[in-house]
Amino acid sequence: MIITCLFIAHAFGAQTQEPVDVAIHHRRASQVLEILERSDSMKPLGISADDAKGCLIVQGSPQTVKDVRDLVKLLDVARKKLSVRVSVDSNADKESYQVSTKIYDRQKWTTGDGDTGIHVSVEPRLNPDHTVTLLVNCERRGSSTLSEVFRMKLGTSHTIGIGGHQAQTLSRETDGKFKMQTSSVPDPKVTIRVDG
Repeated sequence: MIITCLFIAHAFGAQTQEPVDVAIHHRRASQVLEILERSDSMKPLGISADDAKGCLIVQGSPQTVKDVRDLVKLLDVARKKLSVRVSVDSNADKESYQVSTKIYDRQKWTTGDGDTGIHVSVEPRLNPDHTVTLLVNCERRGSSTLSEVFRMKLGTSHTIGIGGHQAQTLSRETDGKFKMQTSSVPDPKVTIRVDG
């Protein structure tokens, strides 16, 4: 009986230890807590977040604190910076240009051109196998919008056609008659390259 009481007292004492701060370096502490709370094993634990201090506050046994620290190591990872280059070729507009930037993994970047009316937004997500998944939205003023998601190796390029249109030309033949000709105007092309 005494051994049982000591065991219960020890278990109770282990659960009511002083709160421990677990530092979060690369994300909001509340975002990490949200992820932890989605896990069934972490729901009943006494964990709170302090965004101002950048930490999780863990109330529990030394094993609970260790488990939280181990999970935080997996979740609190710095985002990688990626180089993104967008090239636009529009034969119809007689325009060709290239813009580039460095953005973080999972960050959205938008660029546009007033003359061609082409706007491109790119949101890269770096995958564990060093490929990148891109969400790309291309929009042409007064015309089409295209959204594409694709996966590619870092250091390679992917080209997207936004959409062309038909042009009609009225010309006079040698016999004096008029003739209507329809031709396809080349698609504006957007080429995207991502480097790590």
